[in-house]
Amino acid sequence: MEQITNAIRMGLEKDIPFIAYCLPGKKQDVHVIMQPDGDTGQVDITEMDGHSGFFIAPFDSADDGKMNLIRPDLVVTENGESVNLDRLVNLPDGKTNSFSIANHEMSKEEYLSRAAFLVKMLDDDVLEKIVLSRMINLPHIPGFQPIGFFLALLKKYREAFVYLFNLPGQGIWAGATPETLLNVTEKTAETVALAGTRPMQDIKWTKKEINEQQIVTDFVKEVLEDNGIKYLEKGPATIMAGNLVHLKTSFLFNPKALNGKAGKLIKALHPTPAVCGYPKTAAFDLIKKVEKHERRFYTGFLGPWNLNGHSHLFVNLRCAEMGDDELNLYVGGGITTDSDPEAEWEETVSKSQTLLTVVEKL
Repeated sequence: MEQITNAIRMGLEKDIPFIAYCLPGKKQDVHVIMQPDGDTGQVDITEMDGHSGFFIAPFDSADDGKMNLIRPDLVVTENGESVNLDRLVNLPDGKTNSFSIANHEMSKEEYLSRAAFLVKMLDDDVLEKIVLSRMINLPHIPGFQPIGFFLALLKKYREAFVYLFNLPGQGIWAGATPETLLNVTEKTAETVALAGTRPMQDIKWTKKEINEQQIVTDFVKEVLEDNGIKYLEKGPATIMAGNLVHLKTSFLFNPKALNGKAGKLIKALHPTPAVCGYPKTAAFDLIKKVEKHERRFYTGFLGPWNLNGHSHLFVNLRCAEMGDDELNLYVGGGITTDSDPEAEWEETVSKSQTLLTVVEKL
């Protein structure tokens, strides 16, 4: 792990674009992709097919279609050959040590008021579902270090996609997300509908959660069918994610169905009703009006693309933006006509524990 931590440390010190990540269930297979020249490109989602590297798309890519691409100019692996990092030593130090983040934390009263307003909108048949998110600011964390946070996430959440990235001028983020957007290997491709949340100790699915997940399932099926993709549907099944459980339906299909049109499919899927709402455009526009904060990379997507014959994209959940000695955590939940604002608030509290329990032990 020493080579990994050295690469991350130098990436932060020099403020160059990099991503350190580990795929779900691959606890001893951490990769760091670095771009020492610092010039990350903006790629349109619909043109992603011909590229390779690591994509990082913000939530607003649903509007402008743009995402970041970190090219694999320098790749460090935990179990691979030793990589000479000397080329990084002579780079000038960056400015990440003085990076500040905006605090737009929402009080409980504000959240309950907005949730009640959205339930009323749903009652009026404006939408079927909308996701309301909030920011939690953790100021002045003594001795906080992004590397330590990333390593602690790796240790605790082995079945999640765990990452730490730096994009100069855009921020330092880390997370442990349970949600796949698209997995592609030589033999199979998969996307999922993941929604509905219950505490681990009370796995009794209610009408609200079942309907919420069904909205996502129906949406994914519609997108696949519109793109002429024949699929095998599995689920819904209950899956664990940290201290919570969710309902998951998987859609498996032939990867050849994606030839030349993976970008078109991702553009149609993102953001799914699991993180935005339905209908998608109306929910997206309303989110921009009612949330106090910019979501930035929260509920966007990220992952390695066309590397070693595989592609893996994940929805960016259970994530945090990092400043000098502080964090902004992002959490949210689906609002439907069956929602109780107080229960929705408690769901966001439960989701925040994924990262809070790690921060508290640093």
